Amino acid sequence: MFTGDGGDELFGGYDRYRAMHAADFARRRLGGFTGFLASVGERTAGAAGIERIEDLMPFVRDPWKAYKSYMMHFEPSLAASLLQPALIGADPWSAERWLDERWASAGAKTWVPWVDAQTYLPDDLLTKMDRATMAWGVEARSPLLDHHLWAWAATLPRGWLLDWRTGKKLVREAYRGVLPTEILSRSKKGFSVPLAAWLRGQLREPALDLLTSPGSALWDVLRPEAVGAVVDRFMDGDDSLIYPTWNLVALAAWYEGRQGSGRASTLNRDGHGQDAGVLEP
Repeated sequence: MFTGDGGDELFGGYDRYRAMHAADFARRRLGGFTGFLASVGERTAGAAGIERIEDLMPFVRDPWKAYKSYMMHFEPSLAASLLQPALIGADPWSAERWLDERWASAGAKTWVPWVDAQTYLPDDLLTKMDRATMAWGVEARSPLLDHHLWAWAATLPRGWLLDWRTGKKLVREAYRGVLPTEILSRSKKGFSVPLAAWLRGQLREPALDLLTSPGSALWDVLRPEAVGAVVDRFMDGDDSLIYPTWNLVALAAWYEGRQGSGRASTLNRDGHGQDAGVLEP
């Protein structure tokens, strides 16, 4: 089985790459006016409901900070607020420092895909693919991870790969006349799942049970009142807490599984008692 892992990192396919590319252009052109532009643009786009522009403005203000915020499900300060005081040795800022070190070691000429190739790709995408395929005895290969191809792609001008309008420009041109125009011209289609709808809908009760139960083993490491505050804000409509809430649910389900409790298994069933395939125990 062949996968396409590495294609977005190689050829500039992610929206965040285009956001940083556009932000870099704006910062070079506007200099000291960049912060003012970002503030005005964010307020205007927010009022007008233009989500794409609103999402771009933090990158214009501070591209690297915006990238880290985009990639890290838990801001270090939020993670620190959740931990029990007894966890003196815990360091919620270590992951952010590690990213900063990767970026600093890259040098001025290197861009974000280089960081993703050391972090997001091996620690997330490839791990997911390996576990999913090996669970069914399927061997997966990723031809786009060939080191010769990566060495060649690293020599390409960024303008060949992406601009503020589209990514994977080189790939799109290479397949012009081979693939239909509607495929080549469409925007990137990710594999996101409707976590907010699930957690506020069919998974609401089991999720709340896991995250608010007085007897949860989770309280050995997390503060129940702090977790409850995050869950309440999310359930009240704060979509910035979708991933923190989901990660807390996953952690609690894992803890419950380790403790031998049957409550975590309720996450696998919808309101009619059928297997929803949401989270394997």
